[in-house]
Amino acid sequence: MNNEDVLIRPFEATDTLKLSKIWLEASLLAHPFIGERRLMDQQPLIEEQYLPSAETWVATVNDQPAGFISLLETFIGGLFICPDRQGLGIGSRLVSHALTIKGELSLEVYTQNLQAMGFYRSLGFQELSRRSVDDEGYPYENAFASDCLRICRAVTSPPGSNLVQSPKKPSVCNPPIPGYKR
Repeated sequence: MNNEDVLIRPFEATDTLKLSKIWLEASLLAHPFIGERRLMDQQPLIEEQYLPSAETWVATVNDQPAGFISLLETFIGGLFICPDRQGLGIGSRLVSHALTIKGELSLEVYTQNLQAMGFYRSLGFQELSRRSVDDEGYPYENAFASDCLRICRAVTSPPGSNLVQSPKKPSVCNPPIPGYKR
């Protein structure tokens, strides 16, 4: 597979079960500290609430979903790639697509997910803050990060400009669910 084989298209309702399966398989690998039972309990929310309410883009290979990115305004609510397709550039293509559409991006990532922490760093995201608990109050540290372009604009923006000086995660994703971040 090469990058020309990857097509990115908008989410369709018929993608729901395939993307839910990708979410679960990728989450089980990336977030073993959360636990299989808790992740499986959250899967119906992925299917019924989060995929339909987010702006989701699907990466396909040979017309089959291989991964997806879900956006809440400029916040990456989720980025998940089929485990057997990880490391092939699909995640980078999805983030690049989202950045092209939105102009700036931010995200939260579990700090125990070292693969994702390195991935986002390699794309130029900068960690801005950490919190010791996840959205549900569980003791899973999260790092908040933003793409470097956004940070550079915020740091160099003149006083009184309308640029966000301290970006915050949008509250569109309530109630937040564990694992709905890369």
